[in-house]
Amino acid sequence: ESATRPVSQSGRPVTGFVRPGTQSARPSTMEQALGTARTVTTARPVTTSSGRFVRLGTASMISEKDGPFISAARLNLQQYASKPALAKPLFEYFFYHENDVRSAMQLAAYATTAAEFKEWWWKSQLGKCYFRVGLIREAEKQFKSSLKVQDMIDTYLHLGKVYIRLDHPLTAIECYQKGLRRFPGEVTLLIAIARVHEALKDTISTRTVYREVLHQDNINVEASACLATNYFYSDQPEVALQFYRRLLLMGVS
Repeated sequence: ESATRPVSQSGRPVTGFVRPGTQSARPSTMEQALGTARTVTTARPVTTSSGRFVRLGTASMISEKDGPFISAARLNLQQYASKPALAKPLFEYFFYHENDVRSAMQLAAYATTAAEFKEWWWKSQLGKCYFRVGLIREAEKQFKSSLKVQDMIDTYLHLGKVYIRLDHPLTAIECYQKGLRRFPGEVTLLIAIARVHEALKDTISTRTVYREVLHQDNINVEASACLATNYFYSDQPEVALQFYRRLLLMGVS
């Protein structure tokens, strides 16, 4: 199978499904990871108010032409960290919209301290920041600490990514299976296990897990597409055709 099935530039077999994150280029340096914006142009608030109506307390949110909506340099992050209602959306703005990992990491560190290290959410977000900048072992510690406080599917998924980055695929599978024991039948964890098996070119295990995914979610596009590709390159085109027809019936083109 490995001699006939096409592989990607990284050497992994073609799966038949474009997954989130697989087409985006990773930053090559830490400076790019910390400061590269995700969008071409940053968002600005839609308003007709003039500058004289802006309160002093929101002066940091005044956007300049082609500038950020919120300037992290003008904010006292330690002060906002003690206000969860403001700190969480502010973190998500820095991390997801601006890709300002440095400011997001500082805010998460302050908030974790302010919460007396008892808030699982901040530990998980701090782990995401460490993972983004390449501090993989520190990210592992934060995710494990977060799971001690609260079991969450998202945390198991990110901890598995840590082990994959460390080139420990079997440990990643064990992590996902531990999450399945806590959340039986969770589709996202099953798909994560199937992806690891597929990267290891374990065809039989891949099929088994993807079939379990379809048992839990019979309209899952990734499972159907990957099974179709798997059967096609295993010289079983008639079985693959059944999955492709199913995808067409679901409106996937």
